[in-house]
Amino acid sequence: MQQARDASSSADSKAAPSRLHSFIVRAGFGIAYAAIFIACLLLGVVPTAAFVAVMSWFCCFEFYRMMRLDGKVPNEILGLTAAVLFPLSALGESVLLTATLFILILSVGMWYLYSPRTRIADVAVTIFGPLYTGFMLSAIVLTRASIPGLAGALLSIGICASLWVSDSFAYMVGSRFGKHKMAPKISPNKTWEGFAGS
Repeated sequence: MQQARDASSSADSKAAPSRLHSFIVRAGFGIAYAAIFIACLLLGVVPTAAFVAVMSWFCCFEFYRMMRLDGKVPNEILGLTAAVLFPLSALGESVLLTATLFILILSVGMWYLYSPRTRIADVAVTIFGPLYTGFMLSAIVLTRASIPGLAGALLSIGICASLWVSDSFAYMVGSRFGKHKMAPKISPNKTWEGFAGS
C-alpha cells in the first residue's frame, strides 16, 4: 500500500514540471501570436486580412485533420482555398463574401457529382471547415474595417483579447482540474472543467 502511494506521489511530482513546461511553451507561442496579430491590427485592414487568411488556413487544416481521424475525407484543396479567400474577400464589397460562399458550394457539389467515392459526410465537412474558420474569422476583418484608424484597431484587439483570456482560463482550469472528457475521439485533451473555466 505504501509503495503504491509512493509511486503515485512520484508520478505526480514528475507530471508537475511537465505541465509547467507545457504551459510555458504554450504561453510563449500565444504571446508571439498575439503580438504579431496586434501589430497587424494596428497597421491596418490589409495586414489584418492577410494575417487572418493565414490563420484561417491553419485552423481549417486542423479541423480537417480532426475529421480525418473520425473517418471523413474532406476535399482539402477546395476547403483550404475557401478558408483563405473568405477573409480576403471581406476587404471588398459584401457581395464578394457571398460570391465566395456560392463558388465553394458549387465547387463542392461538382466534386460530389463527379467523384463516385465521395460521401455526403465528406461534402458536409468540406463545406463546414472553411465556414467555421475563414468565414467566421472574416468578421475580424469586417470589424477592423468598420471603424477607421486607432479606434477600429482597439475595438478589434478588445474582442480578440476576450477570446484569448477565455482560452487561457480553459487551458489552466482544464489542465489542473480536468477529469471529464468532452469529445475524446476528436479532441482528447478538452474537458468539461476547462469549458467551465473558459
